[in-house]
Amino acid sequence: ESWLGRHRKTVCNPELVPIEMKWSKTENDHWVEFRKHRYMLEATADLLLMYANTHTFFSLESFRPFDSTPIEVYARELGNDVPRRLSVNCQKNNVEVAGSNDESFHRHETSCIKSTSNRSFDCNEDDEELCSPDDVVTTVTVNYKGDYVLSQLLQWFNGGIGQKSGLPDIYGCVMLPPVSGCWEEINCGEVKCPKHTRSNPITMTEYEANARPQLIEWVDDRFQRGSPWCEEVSRYFCPLGSTPNPSLPMGSPVLDYLVTGLDENIRKVSAALKGFDVEVPVEDESGRSRKKGSASDRLQSTVDEGMPAQAVANWVQCEHPKCLKWRKLPWHVDVDLLPE
Repeated sequence: ESWLGRHRKTVCNPELVPIEMKWSKTENDHWVEFRKHRYMLEATADLLLMYANTHTFFSLESFRPFDSTPIEVYARELGNDVPRRLSVNCQKNNVEVAGSNDESFHRHETSCIKSTSNRSFDCNEDDEELCSPDDVVTTVTVNYKGDYVLSQLLQWFNGGIGQKSGLPDIYGCVMLPPVSGCWEEINCGEVKCPKHTRSNPITMTEYEANARPQLIEWVDDRFQRGSPWCEEVSRYFCPLGSTPNPSLPMGSPVLDYLVTGLDENIRKVSAALKGFDVEVPVEDESGRSRKKGSASDRLQSTVDEGMPAQAVANWVQCEHPKCLKWRKLPWHVDVDLLPE
């Protein structure tokens, strides 16, 4: 208060007498370090902008997790030299005789080493009994989590090859990441601005110089925005190696466009990222004004535009007279090798 009383005139009229603040080295280093991390604030502001321009959010109602029917693994599937002691029948017999007398144990052990095939073995000390091809070595069950169905639907274009467990990367196009991801410390340097001079050094973060232009290009390109953010952009919003959490709400300006057929939110985000504070008119992507029309008309004309660009799809028809259904082939199937 005493300092403010002495400098009241300077504070109220800074254009007459500029204020000179004296910083200690510790305080100066603190603000320099804080300035280097301002990319966190820039990324957070852009993410909040996308949240503010998202009107529709969805929550995933997961299915109940369950285990599949046990699948038997036979010795013939593992090779020719599978030890007999690894088979399921042998392990069961050994468990049943645990704690029994020596005579019964010898009887079970003898029945365990009998081969079910016509092949005979000499039970010497140096030889080990091998499984017959039809012996069951083990059983395998697969645990399906609640988000398994949605995960498979979102990875349909893989054709069943290289399917990953859990939700795939859908950040940006389907789901917006949590704001906490913007505050992960990463390697982000500074670059010189075009107006940078020796007397007037002006710098900007790599996020503002490189990542934000890529984000603007992603928003403006109707093909790119149907896919997740590239790695250069997502690293500022999502921790490295993170996967979408199915318990969080799903929604984004791009998903709004696909659901409602209106692209105003996308255009507002694009204008704000470019630094324009203007009201976005209702226009199509060719720049012509358009009428809102009915919801069904908007969806019919815009859903296909919002879809990601995929490879050319090939279709085949079933030759059975009672079927004759058309089915889409996976991308890895060579149509030239199929019969006419």
